[in-house]
Amino acid sequence: MAKMPVAVLIDGENVAASHIAAIMQTAERIGEPMARYVVGDFSANRLAEWTRIARDHALEPLFQISCGKGKNSADIALTIRAMDCWPRTCSRAS
Repeated sequence: MAKMPVAVLIDGENVAASHIAAIMQTAERIGEPMARYVVGDFSANRLAEWTRIARDHALEPLFQISCGKGKNSADIALTIRAMDCWPRTCSRAS
């Protein structure tokens, strides 16, 4: 039986890159990771560890400029990406 497609969406500003193994293991236990993204403000080397990890785990970095401390621009970008991925992953699951 084919595995259910799964989108992996990571908030790089709030999740440490050291958690990538657990994230990917969980995603693979649920299904087959079809889309893999890490979202955050990658300017000024803010997420340098995620930049390195992205290459190793086929994550697409999504650059989201921070609108200031305490703002949720990366969260909104994650939500929009999840909505974009949803029809693709749902149609493959049925």
